[in-house]
Amino acid sequence: MAQYGTPDVAIAGLLVGLKHDFDSAIAQEIIGFGAPVFGMVGAENKAYAYHNEVATVTLSTDLITANVISVVYGGITVSETFDTSHAVTMAALVAAIKTDLAAYVSNASYTGDVLTITFLPQYDATVTVTVTAGATQPTITNVISTARVFLGVTPYTPKGGKDYGAGTAAYQTYFEMPITKRGQLWVVAASTVSDKDAAYVIKAAGSTMGTFTDVSSSNYNIGAYFRSNYTGGFAVLEVNGMK
Repeated sequence: MAQYGTPDVAIAGLLVGLKHDFDSAIAQEIIGFGAPVFGMVGAENKAYAYHNEVATVTLSTDLITANVISVVYGGITVSETFDTSHAVTMAALVAAIKTDLAAYVSNASYTGDVLTITFLPQYDATVTVTVTAGATQPTITNVISTARVFLGVTPYTPKGGKDYGAGTAAYQTYFEMPITKRGQLWVVAASTVSDKDAAYVIKAAGSTMGTFTDVSSSNYNIGAYFRSNYTGGFAVLEVNGMK
């Protein structure tokens, strides 16, 4: 696949045609050219790449005597041993998460058997939760999701300097960057797409998360459409505003 510096089809983010509307925002992380851009409700002028920042962890039953519940993220393990009651134990776990994972987590709470951990918008909620010890252990269901809103796509901008060589070109953290909110531009597509297919952003964790596809199932509907067939890993995307 061609990348910036060695294009054989296009450059990600390269504008097509003459009609484009732009916004601007401050990148809160490194965001490449031709990437989908998202914002958080209530957070003005801040832009993020795609992440699933919310982990909703459901226990099949209450914790019981001697159970140890552990939350692992970023090489940090937060554990609580059953103390007095399920409610007391979960409250202690929530408090420990807020302290020990403060660099990653914006909030944590529980209601009954459901633990909700909300990470800062630039992190993925790839958290592992286990329960060990005790006579029995509840099963764990962990569903990740996002509350972010699609803003548009980053256009290609020629830039110089040591951080903008071939293969590393991107808008750097805390740089003000343009966002194409309406118009057509080239993007990297994760699958073979066709002209006039509806476009989505891949939500599943992995190497293709945050890239464009025409597969609707379990992906983020950005209200956009492909305006060319898939060629050399690229396709033209028509952006139609915030969604």
